Amino acid sequence: MNLKDLKTHLKLLFRTSSFFVCISVVFLSACSRTPKEIAQTLPPPEPEIVAFGYRLNDYEVVRDTVQKGDTFADIFLENGFNYTQIYNI
Repeated sequence: MNLKDLKTHLKLLFRTSSFFVCISVVFLSACSRTPKEIAQTLPPPEPEIVAFGYRLNDYEVVRDTVQKGDTFADIFLENGFNYTQIYNI
């Protein structure tokens, strides 16, 4: 093996080892986060609120009192419904 072949083999060895080192660094830096860190970044789930047999988390609940003289249509009109929607209900 002459000097020229040795230099060529060393260059090739250096390039392949550099490639594997770069791939290893990228892989290890991408996997550095543990599942515990990921779980801590998620907000805690909302507690489930159930009333009258309905899961209230699925609805926008407005706590208010029906006053004397209020009609079904008046209550729904105040909350953004139109007469067609009220009629269909």
